[in-house]
Amino acid sequence: MRLLASLLFCLLLSGCNEDQLILRFNVSVAGESGPGINATLERALRAALVSQQIDAQRIGVRRLDGDGLAVSFSGAPLSAAERQRLQDYLGAILAARATWNERVRLELQMERLDAEYMALMPQGEVRERMLDQLALVQPSYDVGLTFDGLPGLGDEGRLCQVEAGLDAALPRLRFFFENSSSPKKLEALVQQALPTLIIRDTLVVPHVWHFADPDLQRLVTSKQVQVRLPELGGDRLGFAIPAQETDALAGCAEAVAALGRPFSLFYGAGMDRLVDVEYRWRD
Repeated sequence: MRLLASLLFCLLLSGCNEDQLILRFNVSVAGESGPGINATLERALRAALVSQQIDAQRIGVRRLDGDGLAVSFSGAPLSAAERQRLQDYLGAILAARATWNERVRLELQMERLDAEYMALMPQGEVRERMLDQLALVQPSYDVGLTFDGLPGLGDEGRLCQVEAGLDAALPRLRFFFENSSSPKKLEALVQQALPTLIIRDTLVVPHVWHFADPDLQRLVTSKQVQVRLPELGGDRLGFAIPAQETDALAGCAEAVAALGRPFSLFYGAGMDRLVDVEYRWRD
């Protein structure tokens, strides 16, 4: 039975006399309908192989059960140099996934909450409640994050955003209060002739994010990615970028993946979604 299964597998891959790759991904390899292949993933795969100087005419791609693709190379066996280039390229992707560092440290800069900054807060119960909560926070929090949220549109379609789960809760960093003396309120009252209008101001505790992953830190520092605070604290953290097409939710995943690692390891349908590779070189 095992021999028969092996023979059938070889036939499926267009014969056992060709060099083959068995690739597994953490994204569906299936097409939108029918038995086809995820078109975006297949394009990325073929482009990647060509970038490693593999003749495009020799490349065959077939879908396997689960989230796997079988790649065969027709004609003569690949040269030693071609095989090495493929192993180096695919190995680098797996290494990037293995070395992804999910740790993040939130550093609160409580010393910046000086008298001038705190003067934004009105006197009374809201201020006292905020101070009571801040008295309980620690100087810093070290947590791990897992990208597990589906991409979505936020801020009325202006942002593409994804969420990450945290292995420990963060404190509340954002406080809202009514500011009856706000110039914005007076201006709005005059312009709109409304009898009343509630203006809510915001105080955000000064803080700095330190991401252990250098790629994620670079994206945040360069402001290519916005870190979205949980308004009331908690164990979720958001990451957002400007939306290119506000009516295309599906495009958010690709837009986030286009930022590169670490996002491309978890979003989109590119080669960074690779999780396992098996080399079947013809002797």
